[in-house]
Parts: sequence; structure tokens; C-alpha cells
Amino acid sequence: MIIVQTPGGDACAIPVYRLPTMIDLPLSTIRKLPDSYSQTYLLGMANYFAVWQSEADKLTIFLLDLERAWSVVIGYSSGSRESGVGSRESGVIIGQS
Repeated sequence: MIIVQTPGGDACAIPVYRLPTMIDLPLSTIRKLPDSYSQTYLLGMANYFAVWQSEADKLTIFLLDLERAWSVVIGYSSGSRESGVGSRESGVIIGQS
């Protein structure tokens, strides 16, 4: 379980099936996503990404805007897909390339 702080200061638990891998990403590996991609495919929840190559895997890492992600979750739970946009990049989601 991963515990994060909501924009309102509350603790929120996110269940995970396995522990996330901690990676120290050099700032030079982080790139801005094109706005059209970020808005269309990621609902505006990520504006930056990095690609990490290890011996076993190549990972695409999206840096999440937790405020925006939280507003999307709240929007879905209330039946709406549109909500306010956050501003802080403070979480990650990782997918295999």
C-alpha cells in the first residue's frame, strides 16, 4: 500500500500488488510531454516523462500531477470526467515500453 497526501492534506492509501521500484532519475532524463498527448491520453494527469533503460527492462515513467489525478478520481466518482487542473508534479506511474 502506498500512502500519499491529498491536496487538502488528508492521507490517501493506494493499494498496489507489488512494491514500486525506486529509481533516482537524473533531471536530464525528464522531458515534457506534448500538450496534445498529455490531455488526450493521460487526462492531463502527467505533463512530464522519462525513459529508463535497465539491464532487464526499458521503462517509460510518467510523472503524475497528483492534484490533477485526484481531481479526475473525484470527478469519476461524482459522474463527471472534467474537473480542475492541478499544478504540482509529484508522483509517478510506470509502464513498460
